[in-house]
Amino acid sequence: GYIRIGTVSQGLGEQFGKDLKQLQAIRPLKGLILDLRFAAGTDFKAAIDVVDYFAATEQLLLKWGGQTGRTQAKSDPIKTPLAVLINPQTVGAAEALAGMLRIAGLAYLVGSPTAGQARTYHEFTLTNGQKLRIGQNPVELGNGEIISDKGVAPDLLVESTLAAERNYIIDPFSVLTRPLTNSTAQPAPRRTLNEAELVRRHKDGVDPDAPQPIDLKDSKNAPKKTTIIDPSLGRALDFLKGLAILQTKPD
Repeated sequence: GYIRIGTVSQGLGEQFGKDLKQLQAIRPLKGLILDLRFAAGTDFKAAIDVVDYFAATEQLLLKWGGQTGRTQAKSDPIKTPLAVLINPQTVGAAEALAGMLRIAGLAYLVGSPTAGQARTYHEFTLTNGQKLRIGQNPVELGNGEIISDKGVAPDLLVESTLAAERNYIIDPFSVLTRPLTNSTAQPAPRRTLNEAELVRRHKDGVDPDAPQPIDLKDSKNAPKKTTIIDPSLGRALDFLKGLAILQTKPD
């Protein structure tokens, strides 16, 4: 299964639970990839709500701004293996989410170090009406690790440019036609649409020339090519597949 989080904000825990149920309704989960690349947010309680789905015991996982966050003991946590994708644009509460999953022993982190911007902020209104946010308290994981400056490091480092990763999120099967920098990307040619697809997109008011994200949960919409070019996603899949093989081997 694959879930991508864009913003860690109020209501995320409830929405995450709905997404999990949808995935489990398709088939039993043998592994889950949580994509936190380019994710941001300042709601640390929402981050704890996500971790709580996977935790079986009560644990102190986070300290921020005089508050603490703990998971709750439960008999029915989600037990599927979990891989988390991170990069330098994983910011704030998204960094805390990745860090908490790791120190709780719940996830394997793949990608590159996060932004190091997890902290609480105080907002001031200036005389001209503009808002000024000033970072105040650092954020500390339950094991004492402060992530406000250095960020969260991956368990498996995968080097890639931000421009390439943005392209991979749109289409993880894409083939890049020239080297990328953080500002210039050349995506692969778009897939050819058949007549039925053109009619459907016209009825839906969708631009036929607009790029379409790949729905990894719907095999009918997947491209014919099956090689994942996204290096972080590919390494995460390798990890989950290898873990599944080890778990099925007899003692």
